[in-house]
Amino acid sequence: MRHIWGRHGTDKRIKVKFNTFGQPVGTNRSKFNEFLGALARIGKYAPIDIDSWRKVPKSLKNDMINVVKEKFDLPVGVEELVKQSVGKKWRSWKHALKKTYFNPNEAIESQVLKRSKRVLPQQWRNILTNWLSEESKRISATNKEHREKKKMNHSTGKKPFAQVRVDKEREVGHSLSRVDMFTICYTNSNAVPSSYEAGEKMEEMESLKNQLPEGEEDSVGRNDVFAKVMGEEKSGRVRTYGLGVTQSDL
Repeated sequence: MRHIWGRHGTDKRIKVKFNTFGQPVGTNRSKFNEFLGALARIGKYAPIDIDSWRKVPKSLKNDMINVVKEKFDLPVGVEELVKQSVGKKWRSWKHALKKTYFNPNEAIESQVLKRSKRVLPQQWRNILTNWLSEESKRISATNKEHREKKKMNHSTGKKPFAQVRVDKEREVGHSLSRVDMFTICYTNSNAVPSSYEAGEKMEEMESLKNQLPEGEEDSVGRNDVFAKVMGEEKSGRVRTYGLGVTQSDL
């Protein structure tokens, strides 16, 4: 299959290392993530006029995996995680397009030419139609309300939690609990909590840690200190571990 990046022989592919949770690490991590981000912006593979990532046809997702494997040498079994990563970047791309080019008070015909050159014309027309629908406006207003109510924001910038964990554990020489990770990710460079609410959570966690029996570790689980303060996990995720890590992995 030919594509914009050209064909790479197996011996010329870039090797990407993954940690025990199936997340990319090492010197080629940034190059790999940049490639996935570029792939998520190509309408041929990832159409922006589809409502959600789960509705993107399986055949297109498999095509994307084939494109990635032509450029990168991946370990066996990471395909689903790669798809999840592309999906996350695809959603961010749609959000950026909407924020930059869309005007909810302007008619479709006057907006069809105001688009990124990366976006296919018909897909842009389709998504404008969707965004201007009353149902889409209602959902957008609800999401905005939820964002405004959010009290805690992490201080790691664009660096994913998974990489923060890898870097910090390498630095300290041992694994980190979810309480450790929360403290690292929600304090600034001066070790000050990113918000009053984050500081309150840290105090609650520290109090519960001090109540643990002597010698007992705060191992990650449904009843660890983090869960007692922050609540149970949603299905299919474990907070502070990054994309792709589930409760069964731990």
